[in-house]
Amino acid sequence: MRTLVLTGLLLFLFSNVNGQYRKFDYHIWTIGTAKTVNKKELDLNLFYFSQYGIAKRIEIQAKPMWFYKLPNFGLKFTWWNKKSSYSKNFFKKLGIIVGSRHGIYYPTPTLNYIANKNLFNSNFTNTPAIFLLKNELLTSFVINKNTGCYKKMSLLTLKIGNQTALGSSGNYSITDNSLHYRLTSTFSDHSLWYIGIDYDSKFSYGLNYKIDIDFYSLDLSLKNLILEHKTIAYWYMGENHRIRPAIGYIISMSNIPGIRSNIFPIFDIAILFKIRKKSKNDQLFDNGVLPETQENRDDF
Repeated sequence: MRTLVLTGLLLFLFSNVNGQYRKFDYHIWTIGTAKTVNKKELDLNLFYFSQYGIAKRIEIQAKPMWFYKLPNFGLKFTWWNKKSSYSKNFFKKLGIIVGSRHGIYYPTPTLNYIANKNLFNSNFTNTPAIFLLKNELLTSFVINKNTGCYKKMSLLTLKIGNQTALGSSGNYSITDNSLHYRLTSTFSDHSLWYIGIDYDSKFSYGLNYKIDIDFYSLDLSLKNLILEHKTIAYWYMGENHRIRPAIGYIISMSNIPGIRSNIFPIFDIAILFKIRKKSKNDQLFDNGVLPETQENRDDF
């Protein structure tokens, strides 16, 4: 409850602070969408996935903060992109992006640390070499809203994915709460399937948000279901607005084993590099909407 109250208070405070963002209206955080970051763009997050655009529609992902205990690497591709356009016709202004995300993780150091410290009521000892594979198919629908001098975009993303482990020969799941169980269930011989929906949009010039809901099933069984919901608000600050704090919450519920529910706070902060170039025409109604050139506009 305290997390919800704090999140609501921050949203209220920052929703009215928009004038300073008129020159640097950064795009939506694309981590949960089918869109990749721009080429040579680096979003360096403290806790969550960092992103770097190695090509126009290819990005790499990693969690550098956790790499020493959880080596990880990911790739995201945009395979097809129907660009949106400003029009009164809803279907003409609706953009569609189809992409996929693929990751590989090596959780053995983390599991050994948990076992040695006897954390989370773990019931296992040293673990063998385990490689966790994750694959997602993503489809994002891009909605443009041109409100006078201000450009607003929203992305609605549908996803389906699978997580499975290679090399596992035991049960390494942690069952003290539903979130930990979802994160560790596939370290054993289970396969985790999931579907979800994300909505990413903007409150104002500098304050954005994302809301998602995901349904997970172990081995496609109705007796092994997990429900997760997240809300995250993030804004841009600092010189050239290259610092992006984020705050929110995650709610997790499951029937494994028995009905369990948990709520956790979310906090992160990112430093952004080479996100945008300044507009050459510093006009009165620039307001963060960069010139419509192939180089500067979002590839939506």
